[in-house]
Amino acid sequence: MGSPIVGENYSLVINSVDIVDQLETTSGGPIVADPGTQLVLIHSTISITGNAQDLTCGSTLFKLAFDSNGSKMADVFEGPRIPGNPQCNFKTSAGETVAWNFAYKIATGRTPVSMSISDTNVDGAYNWGEEVVAALH
Repeated sequence: MGSPIVGENYSLVINSVDIVDQLETTSGGPIVADPGTQLVLIHSTISITGNAQDLTCGSTLFKLAFDSNGSKMADVFEGPRIPGNPQCNFKTSAGETVAWNFAYKIATGRTPVSMSISDTNVDGAYNWGEEVVAALH
């Protein structure tokens, strides 16, 4: 956390990680954790250095997060409703830096440990780039 995760088309910094029971949203009601689960909100800042990205709805940056049991955390596909995020179809271009916050669902009692990011369009021809792994603590 705090150190850049660098790929060929981006540099991402995880600023903080929060474990919460619900997330306030920019539209509609809050996102509420199901019984026996909690939500993990990852606050990050991303600088696009290459191919433009629709970060919230059509990103080619494939991200996974893992918990203290080594299990993959469930992605919460509500990016456009998370405060601070770019809206759908807003392209973040090379040279721009924006907030990019994303959420996962995790079983109660577990903690977030790591995440990995792979660029699925590293060269503009939809070839996968190298996976980059970062600690979440």
